[in-house]
Amino acid sequence: MEKPPVIVTIQYIYTLLNLLTKISRQDLDHRLVANNAKVTRLQYVVIRFLSHQHFTIRELSHKLICEPATLVPVVDHLEKKGLVIRTNDPKDRRRNPLVLTEEGLEVLRSVEPYHPENTLVKGLTQLGPEKTQQLRDLLHELTTSVVKEEDIQHAVMSWQVPIIDDH
Repeated sequence: MEKPPVIVTIQYIYTLLNLLTKISRQDLDHRLVANNAKVTRLQYVVIRFLSHQHFTIRELSHKLICEPATLVPVVDHLEKKGLVIRTNDPKDRRRNPLVLTEEGLEVLRSVEPYHPENTLVKGLTQLGPEKTQQLRDLLHELTTSVVKEEDIQHAVMSWQVPIIDDH
């Protein structure tokens, strides 16, 4: 029995997105090692999010689409390295927002998010500005059909450069 065309398309898109994700992760891992950042990819993502806004572990886990239990050891390691601190919310004793330290900001400054040798940067450059914009718009349209716009905007904001320093 032949698969319906939509299933074949979904499988193809899923495969392409997974491949691009894998390549992007490898590029980031390489940059972290090359810049002697001494943080894992997930630790880097956490501090990048925290460079724009203070979050509790629960809030951050929602933004990263993972369980809070996944982030607890990550945050523990970041805290031991002096890259983040847990603070107390004066308006709500139950909240403990995470705050990036100056050392955490230094880690972010040491790693270019989008190096010219990045595989995805090279690929998008080859596509050219018009096709790149078209791809961006189609991916945004697809994503907004399954994710809240505010979550997309926050995720996008966390990867923009430069890093906001509010310390």
